[in-house]
Amino acid sequence: MPKENVLFQLDTKEFQFHKLNYTLRYFNPRFHTTKLIKNANRNSKNQQKNNKKLKTINLEDLFQEIGDLKKDILFKKLYRICSKFNTKISNNSTYNDELKTTLRQLVLNRLLKSLKKKFKKYESEYKVDLTDMDENALENPFKNWQDWISEADIIANLEKDLEVSKLADNNEVNKEINKVISKLYQDKALKLYMSEFDDGMDVFLNINRGMKKVEKKNAEQASSNNNETEYNSNYDDDYSRPSNDEEYSQYENMVGNSSDDEEVQRNENYETESSNYTQNLPELEHGFIDNYASDSEDEREMEKELKKEKQVKKNRRGQRERRLIWEKKYGKTANHIQKKIIDETANKLERQQKYEDRVAKRLEKEQEYLDRMHARKQREKEYASKDFHPSWEAKRLQEEKLKKIKFSGKKIAFD
Repeated sequence: MPKENVLFQLDTKEFQFHKLNYTLRYFNPRFHTTKLIKNANRNSKNQQKNNKKLKTINLEDLFQEIGDLKKDILFKKLYRICSKFNTKISNNSTYNDELKTTLRQLVLNRLLKSLKKKFKKYESEYKVDLTDMDENALENPFKNWQDWISEADIIANLEKDLEVSKLADNNEVNKEINKVISKLYQDKALKLYMSEFDDGMDVFLNINRGMKKVEKKNAEQASSNNNETEYNSNYDDDYSRPSNDEEYSQYENMVGNSSDDEEVQRNENYETESSNYTQNLPELEHGFIDNYASDSEDEREMEKELKKEKQVKKNRRGQRERRLIWEKKYGKTANHIQKKIIDETANKLERQQKYEDRVAKRLEKEQEYLDRMHARKQREKEYASKDFHPSWEAKRLQEEKLKKIKFSGKKIAFD
């Protein structure tokens, strides 16, 4: 059985709340499946199913369910990251008990600081209302994160997970402990866990959508610009030419003392001699002959082979191999695993709905059959209780007697 996707449930509940509250303009789905449900046509099956479900939902109860679900998801994420830091700190034998508690307190303060940044970003993205453009527009019902959790609840949960109390002031920590905590933060495994925690919080709070790709492109452009500026500066330093006449003063003694008229005359004589002079080159009898030795040919062939080997491009990894790498790196949060889970849950819901429809149709048919039988019995009772004309009654009794008469003749068998 696939694991239950809680974020997908949160996405669908938020969609239902926005639709009931007439604030769908604020809804930004996290997953592609929720987007399909949102953009479904009125006559589609998904839209009809959602309309049936929405009729049985209370708006206040749904808002409370969304708040409880968000709180549950956040506490689970905090428990996972705190357990990673706890195991890393407790497994180090060089730390004493006092140092371990101080390190846990510093971890608590850092996690609280990162959560404050996330919620600040959430407020900046969701505080915008459309009331300025439209007077009848409603406010965003989820713009305040304090509606479902408070800062005191977060601190209490972190203290429970890390088993320490919050540190009042970070300045009380000495330099040696700061070195230890900075070394702990540089651990590769903890770095990976923190980046996964940040990405998970972005998806959970539905913020920073597409920011990672933009930041990566900007970093690449900045690095390429830096390389170009370094190259240009080096080029200018190596190949710069003197601009002033004073810099040429050191070469004055190397120039001859001939006058300008003598130099002009010499140039004119050289031009007349070069125009009258013609060279008679020998013609080629056998065409061009390569005078390279056999060793040089071998060397050239070796160079060509080396160039070919250098130019050979590596084949791209196969899809299965890439997926295995993603599974080792991201675990169950890999995109193809999440997509598979979403598809399986969608198929499961579809099959369940089809089964319920079949059961409902079967019950309807059974009920129709029972209704027909009941009506038939009622008609028979009414017919039997009626008073008929004496001639009709005599005819009916005669027909019943004829039905009850047994066969009294003999069967004749022909040879």
